[in-house]
Amino acid sequence: MEYLHGRNIVHYDLKYENILYNNGRIKITDFGISRKVVKSFGRAKFVRGTKYYMAPEVANGWCAVYESDVWSFGCMLYYVATGRPPYHDMDAETLFRRLQLDRELPLAPLRNHNIPLLFAQATEACLRWNLVHRPSFSMLKTFLRTGVWSGSHGKTTKVPPSISVLRTSINKARNIR
Repeated sequence: MEYLHGRNIVHYDLKYENILYNNGRIKITDFGISRKVVKSFGRAKFVRGTKYYMAPEVANGWCAVYESDVWSFGCMLYYVATGRPPYHDMDAETLFRRLQLDRELPLAPLRNHNIPLLFAQATEACLRWNLVHRPSFSMLKTFLRTGVWSGSHGKTTKVPPSISVLRTSINKARNIR
């Protein structure tokens, strides 16, 4: 993923079905909806991707960005830890509503399994709703090797003010209820 992001490519649909392991090598497949990242973070014409691995910003109608792939990777780590993807028990409509309303993912299942603390912390970092707070793949690699959050931020996306406005209006609406 560092290689792809270094070439300004977002996979857009990172999931187990698109990861192959053969003779000690990992290969990422299915670049059908992958795209080059452009300078502006804009609205998408269509929502694309697999629902259980889709980042909140994509569910909210924005184009996938580097941090969207990190979210998808976090969903894969969650699956490794729990045996199920996040939100596995929700239908598509409920899942999209949850992702659109800025509701953090319930991470209790990560803490209830006997998994290494670093693995759980890396998974939780990938699954932060706000994409600005997700680590890059470079940072994840460093953390999983050393236990320290350091290293290059790698490719990150400049978030437009409209994301902050959307988030603020959602939070205000939630407080009114």
